[in-house]
Amino acid sequence: MTGKMSLPWMWMLLAAILFQSSAQASSLHACTKKEKCPCAPCFPGPGVAFGEEASDIRSPSEVVAFLQQQKIKTVRLYHTFKDTIKAFKDSGIDLTISISNADVKSSGMAWNYDAAEKWVKNNVLPYAKDVSIKAIAVGNEVTSVKDWDLVSQTEPAMRNIHEALKRAKLEGDIKVSTPFGMDILELTWPPSDGTFRVEYAWNIVKPVLIFLNETDSPFMINIYPYVSYKNDPKDVNLDAALLNNWCPISVDFKTGHVYKNLLFQLMDATVAAMGKMGYPAVSLMLSETGWPSAGHAMATPEHAAMYNQNLVNLVVRGVGTPMRQASPINAYIYSLFNENMRRGDVESRNYGLFKADFSPVYDINWEGEDVICITNKVNVSSKLSSSS
Repeated sequence: MTGKMSLPWMWMLLAAILFQSSAQASSLHACTKKEKCPCAPCFPGPGVAFGEEASDIRSPSEVVAFLQQQKIKTVRLYHTFKDTIKAFKDSGIDLTISISNADVKSSGMAWNYDAAEKWVKNNVLPYAKDVSIKAIAVGNEVTSVKDWDLVSQTEPAMRNIHEALKRAKLEGDIKVSTPFGMDILELTWPPSDGTFRVEYAWNIVKPVLIFLNETDSPFMINIYPYVSYKNDPKDVNLDAALLNNWCPISVDFKTGHVYKNLLFQLMDATVAAMGKMGYPAVSLMLSETGWPSAGHAMATPEHAAMYNQNLVNLVVRGVGTPMRQASPINAYIYSLFNENMRRGDVESRNYGLFKADFSPVYDINWEGEDVICITNKVNVSSKLSSSS
């Protein structure tokens, strides 16, 4: 739709905004925009992803003490280094630990239960009493590496790991899932049309959803609005990508839902896609999100601080997406530190909230603060993003 809006469309937009604003205001848990400290006790801030691909990271015990100082309560690990996991003993920090893509394949745990049981005995049982392990991520973005052998092994590996946990009487304490990338989605706008790509929908997404539904475990997905903006700066609104969610406005006229940021659009597209597969109630975990501070014109400390601060604001207020207003966001910021040994471009090594010496790359108020807009754009006639 271009040009001036017709009167009926204007009334529909106004009605949608008023309805959704009223629904959000009546939520039992959501905090208002102006609230600050009162929100913090209601909902903890987001977790952080702790990658260790750096030459100068301090000892695990020092890192854990730093996390406690920052009052960070949940951490995602990408490896199962024994010294790292042991450092979280009695720390009060909940962990998601991971099985790498390489280990999923090399261990044979998909087809050999004994291999899965061995992994649990080596990487979970020694710490189960003293370390709060809450989830295991089996692989990471397995569809993105274009390895169909790995794709075929992921869900069977998840089931064997779960069975090993069950036999150890830990299945109620530790959830099992696998983080997907946005490449699994075919359509993301409008969010109600969210659809998984055919080549992934039946080969892996459906079996994983069946398992997650059976075990009451979350669907994990890594979403980076930064990547959407970088790939399509003409059509993606920068404020929407930065989560300046009081600024741009876009409406899914099929549902009447109002979208004020790109992250919520992509999350709801995922929810809609799950619904089309027959699993509308499976919970959603944002297993990675973030914004780099170097390596591109839009990868600056100012933009990274704005994105991550706005995410913290949304999480501590208990805000849900338009499709799931009663479900506060469960998210991990990538990443805790810059990682100078990480493969890839400069951006990939500069997602850190902190440098390895614990000095901040930029400041974040973990209790939340007011949202600040940089352009105050309002666009009711176009989408926030046409793709992931």
